[in-house]
This record gives sequence, C-alpha cells and structure tokens, in this order.
Amino acid sequence: MPVVVESPRTTRRLKRLFALAAVGVVGIVGVVGFQALTKKSFMVPDLSGVAEAEARNSIATNEWEIIIRAERTNDVEFGFVIRTEPGVGESLKQGDTLVMYVSEGAPLGVLIDVVGESREVAFKKLTERGLSVSATEEASDSVPIGNVISWTVAKQPSLVAGDQVLQGTEVNIVVSSGPSLRTVPLIVGLKLDEASAIIAELGLVLGSSDDSYSSDVAVGLIGAQSPPPGQLVPKDSTIVYSISLGPDLIVLPNIIGINFVEAEKRLLEAGFVVGEVSGHGRAWFCNRHGLSVSLEREENASDLSVLDSGGVDEVSVIPWSLLLRRKIVQRVGVSRRKATLIVLLSCVFTVSFMITLLVVSLKTVADDLNSTTGIISWAITAPMLAFGVVGPAFGKVGDLWGHKRVFVWGLFVAGIFALSTAFAWNATSMIIFRTLSAAGGSALGPAAMAYINRMFDPSERVRPLG
Repeated sequence: MPVVVESPRTTRRLKRLFALAAVGVVGIVGVVGFQALTKKSFMVPDLSGVAEAEARNSIATNEWEIIIRAERTNDVEFGFVIRTEPGVGESLKQGDTLVMYVSEGAPLGVLIDVVGESREVAFKKLTERGLSVSATEEASDSVPIGNVISWTVAKQPSLVAGDQVLQGTEVNIVVSSGPSLRTVPLIVGLKLDEASAIIAELGLVLGSSDDSYSSDVAVGLIGAQSPPPGQLVPKDSTIVYSISLGPDLIVLPNIIGINFVEAEKRLLEAGFVVGEVSGHGRAWFCNRHGLSVSLEREENASDLSVLDSGGVDEVSVIPWSLLLRRKIVQRVGVSRRKATLIVLLSCVFTVSFMITLLVVSLKTVADDLNSTTGIISWAITAPMLAFGVVGPAFGKVGDLWGHKRVFVWGLFVAGIFALSTAFAWNATSMIIFRTLSAAGGSALGPAAMAYINRMFDPSERVRPLG
C-alpha cells in the first residue's frame, strides 16, 4: 500500500480551520451563558379570579411562555383564572413557562336512566347531579302508578343516558298516573260473544244480570247494560248486561158482550192506554209495550165488537205485524231500531243525492233539450232553494198530522216527480219537475230527525245523528 505524505501547506490549512471552529464554539457558549446569566427573574403574581385577557396583559412584559388550560369549577366564573403553575410568589425567568388554569364554567352533569324508578327516587338521583327536574303525569297500563314512564332533556330531546350536560339543565320526567279510563261502549243489541270481544279489548269485565223484557231489542241479544255508554270507568270495571226476552206481552181480557164503560175499565186495569174514541168507528187501546187492541162501536150503542180477539176468555193477542217483525228480526239479526234508522238515512241520502246528480252532465242535458247551460243550471239551483225553504215547514206539518205520514208522502211525491223528470220535453218542464221533487223530498229531513229523537234516548243520539 503506498504511503501518502501531506504537504506542509495542507497541514497549516487544517490547523487554521480547527482553530476557527474552536473559537466559534467558545463564542456561542459564551453568548448563551451570558444570556442565561443576565435573564431577569419575576415573581408570579396572584391571578386568581382575574379575567383571562386581563391576566395576560398584566404579565405580558415578563416574556413568559403562557399555556392556557381549561377546567370546570363551581367557584370561579367562566373565563376567569382559577390558579397558576408555578403558584403565587414563585420566581420565573424570562422565557420560562407559566400555566394558567381558566374556568370553563360549572362541571357537567351526567344523564342517568330513571325509567321505572319512583318519582321520589328519580328526583333525588337527578338533583344530586345538579340537574333541574320537572314532572308530568300520563296514563299507562304497563307502568305502576307513581313510577317514571320516560324522560327527556327539555331542549335536547335526542340526548340519552351517559351524555353530559350543564348543571341546571332541565330534565322532564313522565310519571304514570295508572291505567287510563275506559269509555263504556254500547253493547245493547249485540250478541253476547260480540260484546265479550269488545269489552275484553278495552280491559273491562262483563257481568250478567237477570234477563229482562225489551220492546226494542230482539230476543237473545243484549237488551240492557249498566253503566250506560259513554261513561268513563277505570280498567277492570264490570259492565253488567241482561239478555232481552223480547216485548213483555200481557193478557187481553175478554170484553165481548159488555158495555163500553166496563170494557174501558177492564182494559185500563190490564195495563192498556185508551186512545182516541169516536161515536161511530173504532177505539184503540195500546199497552205500554206498543201492542194494540182495536174496538168498534156502533153509533148510539153501548156494546162493543172485538176485532182482534180469539173469542175465548183471557186470550193473549199479538198483532200479525208484530209477529212478522219479530220473525224478520230473528232471521236477519237486525233490531227494529237499526232497520228503521237504515231506511230513514237511506231515503234522506237518496233525496239529497238526486238534487246534485246532474252537476256533472249539465252541458249534455242542455244540448239534448236544445237549451243553454245557464238555463239548465236552474235544474240544480231551484231544487236546492225549494229544499231549504219548504223543508222547515214540514216539521210543523209532521207535528200536526204525524211524521210517518209526512215521511211516506214526501218520499212518494219526490219519487213521482223524479220519475217525471225522465220524460221532460224541454228545460222548463225539467226544472219544474225537479223543483217539485225536491220540495216533496224536503219533508224527509224533519221527519227522519223526529223519528231518531223518538227512537233513541238523549244519551244514544250521538251515533245515529253523527
């Protein structure tokens, strides 16, 4: 291996570089040492309770490195200094670090789940965490009375248990007031199994009582109930019912061959009510259940001939119309009241519907009768006016002559003129026929209302009139 010999010139150059480097290091050390020895020291002042900005300004000339750390406390207001590190009175040189702890407000409260707890326990647990509590009551079939059903944070309903909120945050709790009250349903006229299903669904209990007579409910259906429909009762309350035995029929006394005064006396004693009696004609006697006996007396005669009697002593008489009605009710399963209500409402709907029936075809009708839409529109306007003006008068007519008669005749007139409309030869005849039909049909409204008020008690009229 060859031997390299440095020249004297190179050796001198390296010595100079080493000397310069040594001088530089010594200079740097000297400067740093000088600065360290010449830094000023300052005492840490008491900054507790001072606003953060004011504290920064008061120590800005000390040239400390300031670190801010947030901390929650109930003792110092938000944004004010809690304490410093190092503490008050300690010495810090320029460039040293001073940590200031600044209040971030009151400590946060942790939400907890209080569902199922009693009201008192829930209040205690939430207030211990610095939360405000408000309570409302709500009916519940599953949560015992006095226990919490649910809870929410008033202004942040999406928060759940475990989330943190500011102390004083309001928590709304919903407390059970027990099972909700039940509205008693109408079970009169229903079969027992139908009523049982309805009552069980509401959380109520059925209780039976002795069967009773009813002139409105078919045999075998529920004829009476207590408490009445619409009343509010607690859960598991008992609804007492009785099965209908049908009308309470009574025995018609034998009045053949006796004078009118004695016949009237016997009928009254049997529970019949004397109706209208005229000199030549018939006298009608009706018992409290609607069964009637028709008597006929010759003019200036004192004896009676019985039209609806079998001719033997103490014969029980049931009119054929009642027997027929009972057979229909038993076969169809619809009571007389419901059937009558269906007929009434169907007829009223039909008459009202006929008035506005032509609205969608005015132009076609006008073209067929060589008229204009403006003229044919009176085929709707005129019947509506007649219906509204004439209708109230039929209420008084029904009071005087009987609502059944007014209802039947009104329906007959409305039907006749409605049929005549199909044969109208021009616009005028159509308007007249439809107006007369509406005038006759307007009798159905007051008559139907009177029928409903007569058939249903005040507590039962809401459903048929609704």
